[in-house]
Amino acid sequence: MRTYRCGEGTVDVDDDGLVVGARHPAHPGLNAVLDDSVWWFGPDWRWGTGFLLTDAGSGRFVRPADVAFDETEVRVSYEPVPGLRLDVTRTFGEKWRERYVLRNTSTTTITIGSYAIATPIRDLYGPAAQVLREHCHAHVWTGGAESWLAAVRMDGTPPALALDLTEGELWAYSIAGRHQATSSNVRGVISLHATDHARAPHAFGGQPELRLTPGQELPLGWEIGWYDDIPAALAGHRATVSASALAAPVGTPITISTPDGPATKISTDDHQVSHVDVRHADGRQSRVAVLHHTPLEELVRRRVRTLLDHHRASERSGSRAAAFVPYDTERGLRVAHDLGWSDWSDARERIGMPQLLLEARTRGWCDNVAEVDQALLAYKEFCLEHIIKPDHRVSDGSTSSNTARLYNHPWLAQLFADLSATYGDPEDLTRAVGIIDSYYANGGEKFLAIGIAEAVLRAAHLCEESGRVKDALRLRDHLIGHARAVVALGADLPAHEVAYEQSMTAPLLSILEGAWRIEPSTSIRDAMRTVLPWLLAFAGAQPHVRLRNVPIRHWDGYWFGRSRLYGDTFPHYWSVLSGRALLDYPEDVELPDLSRARALTIAQDVLLANLVDFTADGHASCAFIFPSAVDDQPGYFADPLANDQDMGLALLLRPGMDGRTPLSHAEPS
Repeated sequence: MRTYRCGEGTVDVDDDGLVVGARHPAHPGLNAVLDDSVWWFGPDWRWGTGFLLTDAGSGRFVRPADVAFDETEVRVSYEPVPGLRLDVTRTFGEKWRERYVLRNTSTTTITIGSYAIATPIRDLYGPAAQVLREHCHAHVWTGGAESWLAAVRMDGTPPALALDLTEGELWAYSIAGRHQATSSNVRGVISLHATDHARAPHAFGGQPELRLTPGQELPLGWEIGWYDDIPAALAGHRATVSASALAAPVGTPITISTPDGPATKISTDDHQVSHVDVRHADGRQSRVAVLHHTPLEELVRRRVRTLLDHHRASERSGSRAAAFVPYDTERGLRVAHDLGWSDWSDARERIGMPQLLLEARTRGWCDNVAEVDQALLAYKEFCLEHIIKPDHRVSDGSTSSNTARLYNHPWLAQLFADLSATYGDPEDLTRAVGIIDSYYANGGEKFLAIGIAEAVLRAAHLCEESGRVKDALRLRDHLIGHARAVVALGADLPAHEVAYEQSMTAPLLSILEGAWRIEPSTSIRDAMRTVLPWLLAFAGAQPHVRLRNVPIRHWDGYWFGRSRLYGDTFPHYWSVLSGRALLDYPEDVELPDLSRARALTIAQDVLLANLVDFTADGHASCAFIFPSAVDDQPGYFADPLANDQDMGLALLLRPGMDGRTPLSHAEPS
C-alpha cells in the first residue's frame, strides 16, 4: 500500500496500482471510495478496474501486466483483450489525475461495444448518524465531453471529491452489485463508459460504436480534487453547456447554448424527452436531455380517464371491485392480486390514485365529475370494509392482515380528511382523526412517515372549522410531540424499510416545518437548518431533466416494477417530497446557504421532472431504470408497470402548508 497527496487529502494505492482510499482530514472516518471493508465488495471492482466488450473478444482489466511506482506517479499496463493494450497513468499532487490510453496493437480494426472503468463511491445506507459522517452520495453525469462524478458527504458538508473529464468523452454509466443480496441499502459500483453500445445502444440518447484502426489510440483523462464549493462540484467544474430550461410545455422552444458556437433551439409538439448534442471548439461533443410535456391540466385529465378505465379492479366481486391496482401498460392487464408482493397490493401506495382523482376534482380537471364521485365513494366503502380496522389501524391491502406498516396511515388520513371536505360527511373527518390517533398510539412519534405532518395540519384545520376544537388541539399536540421527539434524536434517525433515504429526510423536515407553524421554537428552527443540507445532498445538477435536482433513489424499480430490476430510478415520484419540503420551508426562517429563488428553482425542477413518468395518453411508469445496465441487464428504460407514481402527481396539485399549491409558486403551463 502506498499513500499519495491529493491537495489537502490523500489517496491510497494498492500493490496492483489500484485506488483503495480517498480521504480528507475534514472528514475523519470517511473513505470516499469503496474498499474491502464492505462485505460484498471485492478487488475485481476496485477503482480503476474495468472491462471491454469488442468484436475481437471481451475481457477485464484488474491484475496489471506491468506496474511502476514513483514519488508522484503510478503507471499500470494491461492487455484485457488480445490486440488491445491499456496504459494507465495516475499522477498525484495538488490534484489527482488519471489518463487511460487504449491502443489497438493488432493488424485489424477492432470495434468496441462497451468500455467501462470502475469508479466505486461509498454510497451506502446504514445507521443515519454513521452514514451522515462516513458515507457519500455519488452524483454522476456522462454527457460526452462535459462529464463528471462527485462524491458528497451525506450531511452535505464540504469538501466534496469531484472528478471532471478533461480528455475524451463519456456516454454512459452502469451499476454493478445491485441485486437481491445487497438489497435496498446499496447504490452499487458505478462504472463510467466511453460507450455501452453492446448492452444498451439506446441509452442516454444513443451510444457510439468505437472503432480503433491498427495503431490508433483512444484516450480518456480526468482530474480529481477536493472542493469546498459543493454546488459547483455537483454541476461540473468545467461545464459550459446550458439550457434555458430542462422542461417546458409542448411547442415551447428550449435554447441550448455553449460559448463555442451558436445556440440551438429545440421544440416539439410531442410529450417526450429530447437528447440534444452540441459540438465544442475542440471537436468533442456534449449532450443534454430536455422534456417537452403535455400541459398539466390536459395531462391530469387524461390520467384521470386512464385511472378510471384501467386501474379499477372491476373484475372483482363486492366492494373490492372499487380498489385501484397496478396496470401493465405493455400487456394491457391489471395486476389481479399481489400474491404476497405487498408493493403491488390494492392499498399502500396505490392510495395515490384516488388522491389524484380527488385533487383533479377539486381543481375541476376531470371530464366526468359524476363518474369520479362514484369511483371515490365506492373506494371509500372498499376502505371501510377491507382496509381500515375498527381501531383505525390501516391494512396493507384487502387480503393482508398486516396493520403494522405506519407508512399507510397518513395517506388514508389525508384522503378521508379531503373526502370530508369534498362531500361533507363528518364521519370521514372522524375517521381521518382516528387514523392519525392510531398512528401515534402505535409508535408514530418514532417514525418519519411520508405525509404525516401534512395530514395532521389538514385534519386539524378541518376540525377547527367544524367546531371540533379539542380534536384540533390534540392533533396539533401530536405533531408538536413528534417534532420534539425527532429533534431529540438528532442524527440518530430511526431506520425504516431502507436504513437511510431521501423519503426519510424530507418527511423529517416537513414534520419540523409543520410543528414550527403551530409552535415556533429555537430547537425546531435549528433542526430545520441542520436537516435541509442533508436533504439537498441527495441531488445533483446534471443537465438532464431526469437528474437535475432530483434526489437519488436506487431500489424502487425492483420493489414496484415488473422488471424487478434494482438500479437508479430517476425520477421516482417520492422525489417530489424534496420539492414540497423546500416550498413549505417557513418564510420567517432563514435558509442555510440557499436563496429563496434558488430553493424555488430546485423545487420546480423536481416537480416538473416527475411529469416525464406519464405519457401523453395518460398512461404511466412506476420506475425509469436510469443506468445503461444494472448487473449486466440493459437499463435506461421505463418499466411497463403503472403502479405507485400517482402520489407524485397528486402532490403537484395539493396545497402546501401555506395553503398555496406548488403551481402557484411558479405556474407551469
